[in-house]
Amino acid sequence: MTLRDVEARDFPVLWAWRNAIHDRRPLADHMTWCLTRLAARETVGPWRMAVDASGALVGVLREDYRSPGATEVSIQVNPGRRGKGWGTRILATLPTDRDLWARIAPDNVSSRRIFEHAGFSVVEGMDESHGHVWYARLSGRLDPVETS
Repeated sequence: MTLRDVEARDFPVLWAWRNAIHDRRPLADHMTWCLTRLAARETVGPWRMAVDASGALVGVLREDYRSPGATEVSIQVNPGRRGKGWGTRILATLPTDRDLWARIAPDNVSSRRIFEHAGFSVVEGMDESHGHVWYARLSGRLDPVETS
């Protein structure tokens, strides 16, 4: 598996993957959000597609810088590739020298299991953002995550 930067040609694929789970936003709104996120990647964090040896898209990894040394991460696996270890492989590419945070829906058992296997733990007492539970893998310090 390799990672490459997300490109505009990936936006419809990401929209389809997202809408396979959540029917949240129209394609035009998604495209606008993606263009804004892509333009800001230098300041907000990397956004990469995971590609298998055949060149097929297997998932996406987004990192959002929250404070110096702390990054919120999210992954999404191609619906046709779920349950085959891709989420674990994607998370294994993350650095270990900074605090990593994730927000996971309480009913998303697969994601919870993947993040826990990667060394993330539930952070008790954190504000539940949009009904999600905070997970963290800390590099040795505990600073609150700034959310906006």
